[in-house]
Amino acid sequence: MVRASTRARSLIKILLEEHPTPLKRKEIAKRMNLSESSIRELMRQMVTLEINHGFQIQLLKGQGYFIEITKAPLFNEFMDRTLIKAPIDYHPKQRLEILLFYLLQGNGYQTVNQLEEKLALSRSTILKELKLVEKELLQFKLKLERKAHYGLLITGSEQDYRKAFSKYVLSSTYYLEPIREYKNFIENFNSKELRAVLAGGIAKNKVQMSDVAFKNILMHLKILIFRTKQKNFITNEAFPIEGIAKAYVAVATHVMTWIESQYKLTFPKSEIQFLALHLSAKTMVTTINSREKKKLTGELKWILERLDQEFLTNFQKDLELQEALLLHLLSLLKRLYFNLQLENPLVEEIYTKYRNIFIVSYRFAEFIEKKYKLTLSRDEVGYLALHFATLFERYRNQQLKKIKRIVVICTTGGGSAHLLRLKLENTFSQALIITTASHHLADFDAQLPDVFLSTIPMPSGYKNVPMIHIKEFLDEEEIRRIKDHVYLQISEFEAVHPILPLKVIFSESFFQRSPPGHYLDIIKAQSEKMVEEGLTVRDFFKQVMEREEKFSTVYENGIAGPHSIHLNAHQDSVGVTILEDPIKWQGKEVRLIFLINLKRGHLFLHKEISRLLLYLMDHSVACEKLLRSVSFEQFIKELEKLM
Repeated sequence: MVRASTRARSLIKILLEEHPTPLKRKEIAKRMNLSESSIRELMRQMVTLEINHGFQIQLLKGQGYFIEITKAPLFNEFMDRTLIKAPIDYHPKQRLEILLFYLLQGNGYQTVNQLEEKLALSRSTILKELKLVEKELLQFKLKLERKAHYGLLITGSEQDYRKAFSKYVLSSTYYLEPIREYKNFIENFNSKELRAVLAGGIAKNKVQMSDVAFKNILMHLKILIFRTKQKNFITNEAFPIEGIAKAYVAVATHVMTWIESQYKLTFPKSEIQFLALHLSAKTMVTTINSREKKKLTGELKWILERLDQEFLTNFQKDLELQEALLLHLLSLLKRLYFNLQLENPLVEEIYTKYRNIFIVSYRFAEFIEKKYKLTLSRDEVGYLALHFATLFERYRNQQLKKIKRIVVICTTGGGSAHLLRLKLENTFSQALIITTASHHLADFDAQLPDVFLSTIPMPSGYKNVPMIHIKEFLDEEEIRRIKDHVYLQISEFEAVHPILPLKVIFSESFFQRSPPGHYLDIIKAQSEKMVEEGLTVRDFFKQVMEREEKFSTVYENGIAGPHSIHLNAHQDSVGVTILEDPIKWQGKEVRLIFLINLKRGHLFLHKEISRLLLYLMDHSVACEKLLRSVSFEQFIKELEKLM
């Protein structure tokens, strides 16, 4: 009998959920937390399962993969028996999350034997993982009670229990079979009608709420109903209902009255108060009274001044940013005080696109934590990052509008040069674009442009005008890169933020091909070498680990980009490790490690490196060429082709 791996089970369930809609490889990789190359390999492995089990995974060109059931009885038997009883190959982080998934659903003690049967793990493995479960529960102020002859039970405040339930049960991505009580509940749960009741209460009481907050409240209500059906109520917490606007209390009362009628439940007043508090903390604030505004403005300026000192920015002078952050902080501090933080479904996407901005946002969050003694989740940091990203995009657009004349140097004329000019005119709509050959450069001495763009190797400037190297054919990614370079070259920060060619920060001293080893050991050895060479601060590795704990820097396609939580290098540098064979870290494959060490204020340089990593994630062929580099010279040669 051919057995299905965890990955195979997840793949089949994902395709079944979306059937008949095809899914692209990139989307499957994202949902399974794997690289696209791993998905390709998995598809090849699936052939051995398809042959005898009544299904086929088909590829529709340009649209993606879909599952076709060829023999329903055979496939159903496979799903009922082989699929469920297959051996498990979870990594440690997954085992921790899966144990919490099952333990949090129980309304009583669960034995280790029951967990063995559900997880297909050995007793010794489960007992070992329970130590990690206890550590994780402490973050929610919960405890794991162990009682002889009874089993395991999670105990603590009902409010804290629901937070853990939200993270490890409702947000689970492992396609696990829930325990019987919870399975029966979700199969009969009337989500559509509850959504309509909540939306009606919000509209009637004129409460403003984002889609994300609306989904958060629905999640809270789903947990509330499940837990209260098991007689688990919030009864002993005291909530300041007198400080909550009547509109929120009215919405909470409206929704809870419907739930009581629908599910034959009776709630204590504290449940209604807790829901009203949730609504208050997760709705958009559009006004702020003068006394609060004065206090918050002073505290916000204190934080922005320190960010400006650290990143060499001018945040404190931007009134639009301050106003946006003031309104955000009013709701944020309320959420933090009552530990009702928002989930952020876009946090990974925001982090991927704005890695350099996340560095600023994390420092902002640290100042909030220091000043108010409150802890922000990474989801909340993601929302802060959007405000700073908006600022940077606004600055860039303002500067680009100042460009009135661009000269493009290219080797070819005719159609190629015409196409190049048309694309640049779409990007720089208010600028005159002129194409020319390099031997005509002196013709522009009398009337120099704002910037030169060149498709051929040229000096970095001509007559004090910046010269930026570009590709012959401009795709979306190259256009974005050009805009960033032009923005920085003409911005008021140019004197403080000189542009370095990206290849300059790579050196042979920090290039190595390495046999497989432990991921953290490799990073530590490179970090210590940078310290010894005087390129960075003594606690660089500690700061890298702080960053890793907040957000994993292992990405797709085997690429990793670990870096310090602060920009405080003595000299910009990137250590490169090419692994001769892939290794695993936190369930992800690692083949190429870029250890990033940058100086204060070099956010743009960080963005350039992030763009390089993103390119390698999306372009397997380019990545493979770098991985085959046997010398630093060969590596730089391949790298230059990507820049």
